[in-house]
Amino acid sequence: MRELQNNEVEMISGGWTTSVNDTIEGTAWGLGDGLTTGIAIGGTATSSGGLGFGVIAQAVGGLLVGPLVGGIFGTLAGAIFGKDEVKATLAHYRENIHG
Repeated sequence: MRELQNNEVEMISGGWTTSVNDTIEGTAWGLGDGLTTGIAIGGTATSSGGLGFGVIAQAVGGLLVGPLVGGIFGTLAGAIFGKDEVKATLAHYRENIHG
């Protein structure tokens, strides 16, 4: 087997980051985008339940669980796959789940 060139690695769907700068940029972008996606979807996915339990569910989903899960996913995905891949993945997720 031969070693892949950098442009061949970038053309592979879901390829790893190619440099430390890509990893750092992807991590920062993934953290921010994951947090905001988690807040947006966590608050709307738990909107039913009436005045009492609905408010509690939205607070827990939108302020605790959503940002935590979104932030962890975004950070790890950004570090592994880079900014462009995590940006496209989270945009697709928001479009299909939230929209």
